Amino acid sequence: MKKYYFLQIFPICLLLAVLTAVIVNIDKMKLGEYEYLESIPIVVYSYDCESLENETGKLTKYDYVGSAVIESSESITDSLIKKYDLKNIKKVIGKVSLPNIMYIRIIGEKFNEKAKNNLLEQLNKKEKGFALDYNDRIWEENNRRLELFNTAENAIFLTFYLIIFLIRVFMRNYAERRNEKYWTVYLHAGGDFKRVKKMFRKNSFLPIFLPVLFNFTVIFLFTGNFEGYGLTNILILLIVLLIADLSVYFRLNFIYKRGNF
Repeated sequence: MKKYYFLQIFPICLLLAVLTAVIVNIDKMKLGEYEYLESIPIVVYSYDCESLENETGKLTKYDYVGSAVIESSESITDSLIKKYDLKNIKKVIGKVSLPNIMYIRIIGEKFNEKAKNNLLEQLNKKEKGFALDYNDRIWEENNRRLELFNTAENAIFLTFYLIIFLIRVFMRNYAERRNEKYWTVYLHAGGDFKRVKKMFRKNSFLPIFLPVLFNFTVIFLFTGNFEGYGLTNILILLIVLLIADLSVYFRLNFIYKRGNF
């Protein structure tokens, strides 16, 4: 394989390295948003501890609920006495009726608008008599930032893959044009067109395979795994490179088969 076939690989690999670095940083920012959301529990108050316990069993079935922990009124009273050293007025505090509390922590990545509405609807049913404490403004701001990150991520993917596609088509066309004179003479002399196709496939293998392998390696080095966009990214890259080569192949097929060289 001639050197200009290998030269096709370098700019694509460079773009893939930059793309991976950018996407990994965006994913880290998204992870920070998810973790922030997970750090703020939904607090449910009720004087009926049994009702809270029943609700806990229901909530843990939702895939977006990480945990639901109950703190009884007795436990809250004891904590207040110990924390503020209120032993002298323990009897007075003991007479105060405090509600039981349930802390619900969600899984940020799975907690979308639909999940939020579903959860609040479940907890706000009148017959349950729960009082809720949550910050809807924080959820909305968090959701807006995540939507912004997702939009930016999609736009970056589209831009980079379009550039990679154009580079691949341009450089492959350039490489094939350098061989046109040889194949013109070969075909005029009665050469078999199957050999042209065979050489095209041969010259396609490494320029497609090496960027995919490089991308596979870079993603693993940056993330340590292939969760999230990793495998999807590799598959899309493979498809983009294949389509680029096929577009060049069909052009050459049209030219050579009709003798338009």
